Amino acid sequence: MLSNGKSIMVTTSHPLLSTRGWVSLDLERSIIEHCIRTKKMEIGDELIALDKEPVILEDIIYYNLDNETDVYNLILDHYHTFFAEGIVAHNINTVVSSLK
Repeated sequence: MLSNGKSIMVTTSHPLLSTRGWVSLDLERSIIEHCIRTKKMEIGDELIALDKEPVILEDIIYYNLDNETDVYNLILDHYHTFFAEGIVAHNINTVVSSLK
């Protein structure tokens, strides 16, 4: 849950941009899947939002999803970032994604 009342559901390796840099819940998988080093995401992190005002991460909820759950990778020209629920997020490196 975020301080702006929204929530965002991402995989544990999915990097979000914070005032501390990129953060995720699974540092090793972030390197493997996104080719980016992250810091450990923590409650209280200030995430960078579309309106440039930091949004505080207030709670982390883990869901145990089965292998049938679809996840998506946005493929973007030249940039590997996009806004998810107004928060700056990083997508999977397309070279790594094509090798899987």
